[in-house]
Amino acid sequence: MFTLLKLSAMVLLKTHKITDQNSCRVFLREWVLLTKSLAAETGTQLDDAILQRIEFIISSDALYAYIYQLIFEQFQTPEILFESADGEAVSELVEQAEQDKTGLPEAVNPAVIVSLITKFISIINAIKNQ
Repeated sequence: MFTLLKLSAMVLLKTHKITDQNSCRVFLREWVLLTKSLAAETGTQLDDAILQRIEFIISSDALYAYIYQLIFEQFQTPEILFESADGEAVSELVEQAEQDKTGLPEAVNPAVIVSLITKFISIINAIKNQ
């Protein structure tokens, strides 16, 4: 799975200049589309489930802005910040997004989204330590 994600990101990064929140969102949308087609060829459902959650985040303006800001702040400081997103804030944003959209996954668990955010931040912090 990691190789698949890395390959798709490398291919897309060659054509994108990520400078702000909107350009990052465009990149992520294209990355999800590319990765979905590759993930469809695998026999596991794990990659499909992760991509579904990422696509849900990207489709919600408020939720995406919150997560983008968290990750952006991690890159702006050399210190290691606390690795947890505000679960209540994420839950409220997920509930709002579910009300605003139709055709969403059957159940979007805010804990899964908080876990994804925490993993991304952990990766950023690991890079900072090296």
